[in-house]
Amino acid sequence: MSVQLINYFVLAEGSLDDASLEFDKLVNFLSTRDNFRVNIKDNQASIFSLDSGKTSFLKFKIEKKTKDVSFNNQIVYSIEKDDWESAKSLNNAIKNYGYRLFNPTFGFFLVNSENLTDLSALSPDKKINDIFKSFGLAPLFKYENSLVYYAINKKDKSIHLVNRHLLEFLSLNQKAVAEKKYFSIKVADDISHFIALFDRGLIPISFYQAYFEGNKIINLSGYNLLKTDENIIITPVFFEFVSNRQAFRSGQKTPFMKENIIQKGGSIENYLKQLDEGAFFKSKIICVKVAQDVSFEIDKNKKPIPRLTVSIFLDEQNN
Repeated sequence: MSVQLINYFVLAEGSLDDASLEFDKLVNFLSTRDNFRVNIKDNQASIFSLDSGKTSFLKFKIEKKTKDVSFNNQIVYSIEKDDWESAKSLNNAIKNYGYRLFNPTFGFFLVNSENLTDLSALSPDKKINDIFKSFGLAPLFKYENSLVYYAINKKDKSIHLVNRHLLEFLSLNQKAVAEKKYFSIKVADDISHFIALFDRGLIPISFYQAYFEGNKIINLSGYNLLKTDENIIITPVFFEFVSNRQAFRSGQKTPFMKENIIQKGGSIENYLKQLDEGAFFKSKIICVKVAQDVSFEIDKNKKPIPRLTVSIFLDEQNN
């Protein structure tokens, strides 16, 4: 019986103009890692992973086209079906070395977290898949050793966080019927946004927290920003979504505002609304994260005023 292989592309942060050079560079790097045993033959390297106890393969070829994305000079990484551990080990090794693993079948980069499993590398769980199918979803990722799933909506391609508590109940009570709104909640417009948001820690894990509190503003400071009881100074830091990299980069522009202050009795929602209505940015605010640390400044009355750093993540800019 032939072994089914799952293929990924290895993409460099820069470019892959010379695949053979990049292939040699990557293989040499992996040979220095204690958890890999690398054997090279022609344009292919077999990589035995001490983490998984299995062998995967790395090779390069000069042409490849997928449904949505075209790449040239590809380095291809192949694992056996159900050997996610090898892919995880390789991804962990190369992510800080200027490379990323790309799933060409579904069109996404693997996230940096080693705890999120790419389900396309595993054999499907029929019971789980049938439950998802009844809600118009298909599972894409799950946290290891948990029932925390992220799934794609088959109709609009948005990404949803599944209610793990309800999923567990439905898996044990197959005749039960649940409403869609209690089974999953949208956390990203599409897979590209999901990857970028997840790598920034902006995708929720708790279904009920996202359901009742929303997921657009992540407040790590603990400071009450819904209705402030004093003036608060805001230091905004902007990031822009880059669709072809499925990542955010530091914003190239900063809006001029007379004061970055939330007045007493104001809210962060009103502050963000001012930014949105200022016509400075040509794209919407996707998500906001308030940093944990709170610093202080002295006003003219020698009173300390809190200063919060607010990271504002914008969708791709329209030219």
